[in-house]
Amino acid sequence: KVNVQLYTENQTGLLQHEVKRFDPRLNQYVTAWNPYKSLGIVKRWMESSRILVTRFTYENKGGFYDQQPLKASFCKTPKIPLKSNCDCFHDYRRYGGYDNDKGAYFFLVDYIEKKKHIRSFKHVPVRLAAEIESNPELLMQYCTAPAPFGLGLSQPRIVVKKLLINSELIVNGFPIYIKSRTGNRLCVGHSVQLVLSAFEQMYLKKAIQLIDGKESDAVNKDDNLKLYQTFINKHKNSIYRYRKSSQVETLENSQKIFEELSLNDQCKVLKNILTLFTCSTDGTTDLTKIGGSSQAGKMSQNMDITKEESVLLVHSSPTGLTKQVIDLKKL
Repeated sequence: KVNVQLYTENQTGLLQHEVKRFDPRLNQYVTAWNPYKSLGIVKRWMESSRILVTRFTYENKGGFYDQQPLKASFCKTPKIPLKSNCDCFHDYRRYGGYDNDKGAYFFLVDYIEKKKHIRSFKHVPVRLAAEIESNPELLMQYCTAPAPFGLGLSQPRIVVKKLLINSELIVNGFPIYIKSRTGNRLCVGHSVQLVLSAFEQMYLKKAIQLIDGKESDAVNKDDNLKLYQTFINKHKNSIYRYRKSSQVETLENSQKIFEELSLNDQCKVLKNILTLFTCSTDGTTDLTKIGGSSQAGKMSQNMDITKEESVLLVHSSPTGLTKQVIDLKKL
């Protein structure tokens, strides 16, 4: 037999001692545990119902643009020349060029367009990212250079030099994160975690299992309708009311259609509505069974934020416990 000796500790006494650790970056000792403050911080966060989620921000790498160049007859807008160091190939209307200039990250810039002040997000191409990193002045040259070598901006002023992929923004009160771009819009997802009661979570799980062929007596039309109304309430009376491409009007107007659906179809609709709350996608879902769009709820954000009431940039710690918020409208 192994003689296991049980150890006990006086937690109250242990937590009353200050703990310091040496920080080599500061070359001094810093407080890791403050008996008068730290325990209160731990208790406050443990009792909170707020879900903390952080995302890894990164810079895109890889190919500069599409591998196959476009023929001149397909080049209606400026393209990347076949040989940028040879002036004779710069005429894309004659020689064609490369399309889909890949973006590494974004930056925020002020400029003048048609005598109006504009503040907008712009992308830094992968092909220029390394050079700009070693020589920041090249970013301004990229802003002023004409297309396709630059953005051709008038009187640019760099506001924020670097915004990585998955950077979090709060636009008019609703948190989103940057995923990519298409045209003059940012492809975004939202970062608000859906909170349901324990019963609603278990019921929704059984409803989704019913779609996959697993029968359950616990799933019924009455509870389906209650969950449907819960989703409407979330869209109307919580932070989701600020969501881009909100589908609350479609859901409210289609409640009677939902009630008349078969049990299986109701479960399919509930699963699709759940996609509107999903943070890992752009929120696009199929609501055709209740008279909505097959691409309902797709989220995007105009890169021009001049007319937005509020745009905040959020820098989170790896744990999400601390945040630094920067007002991009006031810089």
